[in-house]
Amino acid sequence: MNNEYSGKEQYKVSEDYFFPDCYVIFEVDFKNKNLYEVIEQMAIFHDLELTEDNFIECLQECLQIISNLAYSYLTSEMCGYGRWSSIEDYIAQTVGFPDVDGSKGITLKVVEFSARLDPYDFNIEKIQNN
Repeated sequence: MNNEYSGKEQYKVSEDYFFPDCYVIFEVDFKNKNLYEVIEQMAIFHDLELTEDNFIECLQECLQIISNLAYSYLTSEMCGYGRWSSIEDYIAQTVGFPDVDGSKGITLKVVEFSARLDPYDFNIEKIQNN
């Protein structure tokens, strides 16, 4: 891992097509000795390429995957299907994902989430009877 990453950095992950105005902020602690192992495990589980030269890119891909899971959790909570005590518990208890409480080098700091369930556009056409 590159030595320029030696402290804590924050990353904001957003996706504007399905989740406009939503984002997740992570704090990554590069001094945490568990961080590389967590990224390596996620890379194996999610079939990502991890080399010494692309650690940061792989880390960012992992943060995107974790964000996607966070959005899934929030969507299920919004629809009343949630059964977990917190988003952090949900992520930590999902196979292939790390704890995001800071113990493994990644902390979920902020989740800004809103979704519209109103239909965007309906198409109506009359069907001809044969």
